[in-house]
Amino acid sequence: DYVRSAEDLKKATANHPPTEPRFWARIAWAHYTRGELKQAAEARGKIAWFGKGKAEDDPAVMLVDAGLLLASGLPDKALDVASKLQGVRAGLIRAYADLDLGKGKDALDEADKVLQKAPENLEAQIVREEAHMVSATDKERGAAADALEKLARKAKSKIGRHALGTAYLMVGNTKDAQPQLEARRA
Repeated sequence: DYVRSAEDLKKATANHPPTEPRFWARIAWAHYTRGELKQAAEARGKIAWFGKGKAEDDPAVMLVDAGLLLASGLPDKALDVASKLQGVRAGLIRAYADLDLGKGKDALDEADKVLQKAPENLEAQIVREEAHMVSATDKERGAAADALEKLARKAKSKIGRHALGTAYLMVGNTKDAQPQLEARRA
């Protein structure tokens, strides 16, 4: 629930929010998943570790860092951070980073691993088909595009349309990419 989640985030961070780093990591992740990168970075900036030693490597904080690196156009650095993490979210970040780096087969492998853990995850299914489309031969690409189109219709957001448009762009088909990417703005 997009509207309610925005209200809940405001309530959670109003007045006297906890100073616990893991709380701020979760707030940052919530903003990141909503596409609110500025707010995600601001919440991440509130994370501080106190003590004499090195800051601990908290998986939630590292996940946010990987996501923000990916959003900043640094897929190689995002991949480096996400490779130290396990789980569905980290796997999706690795798959996105591989796609950004032009490594369709690696993205496909990563998406397959995510789907083994979470077979019903629609975002993982979409990323998998995007990677399949990018890494497919010309002969197989049509079937991959059809599968991605079907998933795009199933999604409540425009993530599927964006993935399809991006995949078309990555394979050099700007004619078919344009309507998909324009549908994202609608």
